[in-house]
Amino acid sequence: MKQQPALSGAGLPTELVRAGLRGIHPLFDADAIRRAFGRVEAAAFDHELLLAAYRALQALVSLRSLDEMRAHVEGLPPGTVDLMVFVYFRTLDTLASAPPTLH
Repeated sequence: MKQQPALSGAGLPTELVRAGLRGIHPLFDADAIRRAFGRVEAAAFDHELLLAAYRALQALVSLRSLDEMRAHVEGLPPGTVDLMVFVYFRTLDTLASAPPTLH
C-alpha cells in the first residue's frame, strides 16, 4: 500500500510547507514566481482556472518524490501553475502569521 505524504492544514505536503516557511521553494523557480504574481494579481479568477488549480494541488499531494512533483507542475498549463504559485505563497503567508497552535 502506498503511503500518503503528511499534509499541512492547508492540504499541501507538510515538507513543502516547512521548506517554504524557510524561504526554500523547490517546485517553483524565481521567474515562475514573479510571473505568477504579475498575472494572478492582475487577473480575475474564473471558475475553470480555480478548479484546475485545485485538482492540480490534489494530484500533487499523491506524488511521492520532489522530482515527481516538479514533473507534475511542469506539465500543467501556465495559468494553472500561476494560480498554484499564488495559493502556495498565500498559504505560507497565512501559516507564518498565525499564532502557534496550543495543544
